Amino acid sequence: MKILLAPAETKNPNGDSKPVCEENFFLKELFSKREEIFELYENHIKSLDLQELSKWFGLKKIEEVKRYKQSLKNKPTMKAIQRYNGVAFDALAYDNLDNKQKAYIDDNVVLFSNLFGPIKASDLNYQY
Repeated sequence: MKILLAPAETKNPNGDSKPVCEENFFLKELFSKREEIFELYENHIKSLDLQELSKWFGLKKIEEVKRYKQSLKNKPTMKAIQRYNGVAFDALAYDNLDNKQKAYIDDNVVLFSNLFGPIKASDLNYQY
């Protein structure tokens, strides 16, 4: 059984895993499309000034907007299930689960990333 879960609006910071690459994802056959979309995203972000970027992301605090202006290419990643936060993720309390429970979540929960499409809970994901 697969469990589908929409990511929350906010993400946990940092990460200690390698930047995004093909090995970070299940559905490896989608990686070339993910890479293409990622490049379009990065180029679009670079083309916007801070005011335009503020409107695009719906952010008011300029410091938050500046974070989104930075490239994601070399940023560290972490498991998607640990990256996102919010009501469902808090209720799941992944970090408090035992290894068997974590393995089940890693293998059976599919999240829907706005940037990368369907990703498993164990796929490595960015922090903006």
